[in-house]
Amino acid sequence: MSIIDFVFEKGNSFHPTDVLNRGVGGNELTIISWAEELVKLGNKVNLFVKGGSNYFYNGVNWYEYNAWN
Repeated sequence: MSIIDFVFEKGNSFHPTDVLNRGVGGNELTIISWAEELVKLGNKVNLFVKGGSNYFYNGVNWYEYNAWN
């Protein structure tokens, strides 16, 4: 099992269910699908989403983070 941390730059808050239902922005659906496939293969995936919220979805841990230039 691998632990994979992925940092995703997203300016607005969103929830995975919104993305799956409406395809908000386009890129989010790709990230979710990628993360879920990695979980199915037995990996632990942490997504750090700028401007997001902390929640758990289909085996994927989502964390809010703040990035400063």
